[in-house]
Amino acid sequence: MRNAGLLLLILATSGVTLYESTPSSAQSPALVVLVRHGDTAPNSGSDPDLTASGVKRAQDLAYALSGTKFSAIITTQLVRTKQTAQPVAMALGLTPEVISYAASQREAHVKSVADAVRKQSGSSVLVVGHSTTIPLIIGALGGPRLLEICEIVFDNLFTLVPAGANMQFIHSRYGAASPTVGPDCK
Repeated sequence: MRNAGLLLLILATSGVTLYESTPSSAQSPALVVLVRHGDTAPNSGSDPDLTASGVKRAQDLAYALSGTKFSAIITTQLVRTKQTAQPVAMALGLTPEVISYAASQREAHVKSVADAVRKQSGSSVLVVGHSTTIPLIIGALGGPRLLEICEIVFDNLFTLVPAGANMQFIHSRYGAASPTVGPDCK
């Protein structure tokens, strides 16, 4: 829990957006950090590797989270999520849990990820997902309902921390800034 407090202090002093707490489930991890996979090339197929910028972003994520002792990392089977999680996993000696994702079964995937996160009661969890799943997972874990993440945005870092019967939600950024986008784009 000490790491969660340190992360909150760092985030609070680095221009983050803090949202109102929302009800959380009775069983919660101590800290959940959620990110979209790193940068991929547009129109690069259904299972692309990270670009050089995406690899750098994955390293930046590991650096940004270096003070946090995660007990679990959750990714999908897709290469880009695994590559994004790899530097954090290597630093901690963890093997990410892979929860299969198919766009046609998005709701089932979101439920499976939320259930896996809740099983880590009292621990810290990193979730690496996709533009269409991360906002839904945040909502399923008691955070606010967010729009899908825009295709060109890769620098969001979302944090959920139980605060009594509520879930505190923090939106910050890490690594190189994504292009400036409109208000409907997270």
